[in-house]
Amino acid sequence: MRLAFGCDHAGHPLKEPIIAALEQDGHHVLDLGTFSSDPVDYPDFARAVGNAVRNGFVDLGILVCGSGVGAAIAANKIKGVRAALCHDLFTARQSRADDDANVLCLGARVLDAETAMEIILEWLATEFSGEERHVRRVQKIAQLEQGFPGPAVEKTVRREVAARPAPLREEEPPPRARPAARPASTVEEPPPRPAARPAPERPAAPARPAARDRVSLEPSLADEMSKVIQEFDREAGVVEAPPRVPARPAPKPPRGAPATSAPTSTTAPPSAPDASRAIRPDGSRGGEDAGGSRVHRESLD
Repeated sequence: MRLAFGCDHAGHPLKEPIIAALEQDGHHVLDLGTFSSDPVDYPDFARAVGNAVRNGFVDLGILVCGSGVGAAIAANKIKGVRAALCHDLFTARQSRADDDANVLCLGARVLDAETAMEIILEWLATEFSGEERHVRRVQKIAQLEQGFPGPAVEKTVRREVAARPAPLREEEPPPRARPAARPASTVEEPPPRPAARPAPERPAAPARPAARDRVSLEPSLADEMSKVIQEFDREAGVVEAPPRVPARPAPKPPRGAPATSAPTSTTAPPSAPDASRAIRPDGSRGGEDAGGSRVHRESLD
């Protein structure tokens, strides 16, 4: 079988024993380095081995680094490469029979030369089973490398629990029909009232007669009569009384002041005119004598 071998400075101590055992077992080994113990980067050797497997230069590839993890991660970034990290015989067989791994990764700091050689021989002796389920899964890995999702995943059949029926509710009585709305009662409008009759025109009140002018005496006769009356009054001693002015009420004393009696008037009322000296309508004066038994008249000229 054609094999490609690659390692970094950490896996260099296992390089010579592994290649010698493989060639003794009849395999053709393509040594891709490293060729010394100087520090190097494992991704470079993972790329070299991965390209040799992908391009068909070899059948399978083997990578060895310190733990085997870094080499596996780097190799799996190359399309068509299915690198498997194995530290025991079971994982070695499983990676080939079920996953069809084409690159084996080992850790020189985890395994010794003898254990590493046993794992390599077990891995090379196991072939891919080719079962349909494993083929389908490997194809889906290739589809992931292409950058698009695979076919629809089969849905797991789950037993659906039947929904419990809702509890029966008591039947509600049908809604009562509402009575039909009564038609609006038509109210008859009262007949229009007759127009008010115009009030009869009242006859105009007769004009009142003009007030009659008072009869006035001649000024000469009135003056003579007033002179005569004044002269008789003067001889009789009759004096015209001045008009009486109503007395003002006394002011009310303030609250708390002692009450005072109203002043009494000492003025004597005016004496009435002597009836004996009064002038009678016939122009004569009447009077009584000292004894009051005789009344005499004096005629006026």
